[in-house]
Amino acid sequence: MNYLLYVEHSLTPKNNLEKEDFYYLQQGDRRAVAASEMEKLQHNVKYHVDHLNQKHKRCRPVELSFRPMDSGDIAVFVGDGIMSPFRATFLKVAE
Repeated sequence: MNYLLYVEHSLTPKNNLEKEDFYYLQQGDRRAVAASEMEKLQHNVKYHVDHLNQKHKRCRPVELSFRPMDSGDIAVFVGDGIMSPFRATFLKVAE
């Protein structure tokens, strides 16, 4: 089984932290990912978000969550805990 990363929702980033996080996610937009690589990819995305939170200490830290959906897709929410300025989904696709 493979997944396709689709950045589907975004608001205008309000600070440099959100801008860099959004740019990072957009680099992978519409990229195919093998199911065997999903855990590694999730770890890398979490690491990147944590690194940017440390780099931009004056900004409210960005939270990242991966939520499995009933359809088998995996939703990715990136936000500051109050609002999710952008959302992406790993869409399950047939091989």
